[in-house]
Amino acid sequence: FTTAVMGPGTGLGIGGLLGRGGRIYPVSGEGGHVGFAPESPSQHKVLQQLRLDYERVSNERLLSGPGLENIYRALASIHEQPVADITAAEIFSRVLANEDMVAAEATQLFFEALGQVAGNLVLTLGAYDGIFLAGGILKRYPDLLKASDFRAGFESKGRHRGLLESVPTSLILHPQPGLLGASHCARELHDQPG
Repeated sequence: FTTAVMGPGTGLGIGGLLGRGGRIYPVSGEGGHVGFAPESPSQHKVLQQLRLDYERVSNERLLSGPGLENIYRALASIHEQPVADITAAEIFSRVLANEDMVAAEATQLFFEALGQVAGNLVLTLGAYDGIFLAGGILKRYPDLLKASDFRAGFESKGRHRGLLESVPTSLILHPQPGLLGASHCARELHDQPG
């Protein structure tokens, strides 16, 4: 099997898992630092705004806690509203309280773009057995994720739409998935003969 793993939090963690010959092998890299590729007019505007602050705009500049803050500030500038320093937690709080349209737009753009990057990762790795979503943001706000355009962004792959429509996306809810994986590896090493 081949699966992908993605987790927005303080940064954007991206990787994969390969199952071969009864063993599981991790695939690591720096996928969060791949350049952001906008796919909608609003994403293009946000990218242009972020280029005023950053020489290069990577996926992580949008798809992390600090990335959501970047999106919010960019949209506030685009809409000619006061740009305030605001944390990702405050943005989500405003969305849940339905009291800030820029926050709502920022989170929708965040989840849609996350879906786009997740779909790209699946195509890159050939991870047609699924993608696992991790990270503190998604675990804290599963209802917002579910109600978002994440899946639409994920499946929007032109001639490969049908392929992506069949790929499952799963949210990891385990409180310590890293320790769970490490314990699996330790058990595998312990159980090896000799």
